[in-house]
Amino acid sequence: DTAWMMQENLREGENMKMLPDGTGILTVSFTNHDALLRWVLKFHRHAEILDPPWLRKEMIHYLQAMLEKKP
Repeated sequence: DTAWMMQENLREGENMKMLPDGTGILTVSFTNHDALLRWVLKFHRHAEILDPPWLRKEMIHYLQAMLEKKP
């Protein structure tokens, strides 16, 4: 379970709120949004960006660009 794994491996400055359904919301600070987007992609469908809205839109554009490059 991804949420449990994240909870067990929190780094300094990260906060995890576990939800009753076993999922969780991870709050992180970041300075490099490109690196954060690539990190979130490692979790495939098990993660999404909720806030800030501009970063969520950036992820959508990133994914769309990936689909356009697919043969």
